[in-house]
Amino acid sequence: MTIRRACAEYLLQFVESNPDIVAYYQRTLVPDESFAHTVLFNSRLFNISKEELRYYDFSRSRHGRSKIINDSDIPSLIQSGFYIARKFDIETHPGILNRVDVAIEKSQLRVLA
Repeated sequence: MTIRRACAEYLLQFVESNPDIVAYYQRTLVPDESFAHTVLFNSRLFNISKEELRYYDFSRSRHGRSKIINDSDIPSLIQSGFYIARKFDIETHPGILNRVDVAIEKSQLRVLA
């Protein structure tokens, strides 16, 4: 989920004002997958979009987890146009974030040329 500052501020205010709901979510399985979504949607203050703005790859998913991005994924990542990606493992693929940065810079230079 990608949120605006107003959403983040609302969530912080909600957490402060609703300790009972926070306590409930502390006992649920994977609360980070539903807490913010539920609070923001039920507030009816924000326009919620179903459009996904993150790059991730479940094509070779193991146990429902997204694939760890490696060098072979960089072209797809760049072409996606998304601003956020998951999931990187810098221990398994040291320097991957630097190589992604270089690829982004090169792709932007091609657009400007």
